[in-house]
Amino acid sequence: MHRTLAATTGVVATLGILLQGYNVGEAMGTYAAAARRMSMFFTIWTNTTLAIVMLGAAIAPQGPFAWRRVQCVLLACITLVGLVFYTVLGGGHADTTSDAVAQFTLHAITPALALATFLTAPHTRLPWRAILWGLVPPAVYGPVLLARGLFADEWPYFFLNYNSLGLIPFIQWSIGLIAAFLVFTALFVALERALSR
Repeated sequence: MHRTLAATTGVVATLGILLQGYNVGEAMGTYAAAARRMSMFFTIWTNTTLAIVMLGAAIAPQGPFAWRRVQCVLLACITLVGLVFYTVLGGGHADTTSDAVAQFTLHAITPALALATFLTAPHTRLPWRAILWGLVPPAVYGPVLLARGLFADEWPYFFLNYNSLGLIPFIQWSIGLIAAFLVFTALFVALERALSR
């Protein structure tokens, strides 16, 4: 069951990314431009990682992609993707049915599948220090986002747009998001510990 769910999650995430790429490519006129634009969104980063990790865990259930601390952090990321999209960003905007399907897939279906996959896996009593792995996604994505924004003036989200926010609000949003990563990672580490009993 777990391997089947992991494979399904990986395939669905891949299909969602491809559909979104097709939609953006059609809108922008070239798929190269679409790939460049999509590459700045945390949704795409997370769903791409989700696809790789889940397919890897399905193929090699004892390998590093199946490590429970990795799964906890990844679940925290994809959960935040969905929550931010439907709350802070108001559910986005879809110009076509295809856009709506891609957005729903990447922000609602993949988080649900990731949670189901997580719950059906063998569980381990992780140490509480595993929560610190929640710092990895913002530590990787943040500098890339900031560099791209400052040098190319391309900002994926209004709440991380340094040019329009200014220093203090940007720092406040950044601290809030880092805290959110840690809180949700802590939530899933605690759940993992509870399920391992």
